[in-house]
Amino acid sequence: MGKLERLNSLLQRLGFEMVRYDKGTNGILRRNGIFEKYNVDLIIDVGANTGIYGKEVRQVGYDGQIVSYEPLTNAFEKLIVNIKNDSRWKAYNFALGSENSKQFINVSANSHSSSILEISDTHTKAETSAAYVGKQEIQIKTLDSVFDDIKGRSSEIFLKIDTQGFELNVLKGAENSLGKIHTIQLEMSLQPLYVGQPLYKDLMAFLHSNDYTLLDVEPGFADSKTGSLLQFDGIFRKSKFIK
Repeated sequence: MGKLERLNSLLQRLGFEMVRYDKGTNGILRRNGIFEKYNVDLIIDVGANTGIYGKEVRQVGYDGQIVSYEPLTNAFEKLIVNIKNDSRWKAYNFALGSENSKQFINVSANSHSSSILEISDTHTKAETSAAYVGKQEIQIKTLDSVFDDIKGRSSEIFLKIDTQGFELNVLKGAENSLGKIHTIQLEMSLQPLYVGQPLYKDLMAFLHSNDYTLLDVEPGFADSKTGSLLQFDGIFRKSKFIK
């Protein structure tokens, strides 16, 4: 056994692992490779929470425009603090969906599991902090209704959707905009984590019907008790713009 293998063996006993930091093994670096290859100049960050995704892409080199949407008041307040020194990052305190309306969102203890949909037992058994602790009334707009205001001169738009079972609603509210959005990343569930949510096959069917092809997969939330993967992120691109 080599030095690296011995070090990894020790780290694994402590709950850690050393892996090679390159595009072959790291999903964030592969994603940044997509940004660079296609000269992405605007990321629409739907379900931003406190800005985790935006900070992540900034750390690996993306310096283009980011427009974030986050409906929860507490998360949005933290998001504003996190982006105050970033002139190329804007944020709005409402959700995106299939129609302009007001609805109540269920607020989870961990914030990022909050959803308009009811949470399932599968989810709370895998992550107890996902349990709901309250409700908040939020505003919802369609992406179509705000798209012209945020697009500006951007020509390569990357849409990221992380809305806890509400992803298809966001897509249906963007049907007029999808022709100008070449790449989409969205969270997809293998099992129902929210009551009535579309699963990965439903989201894939919608995207395939709109001429998007799967480019990459990033593993996400898993049940540590069973080892089952519950969610993953898929990155899709308009087939005619793949090179």
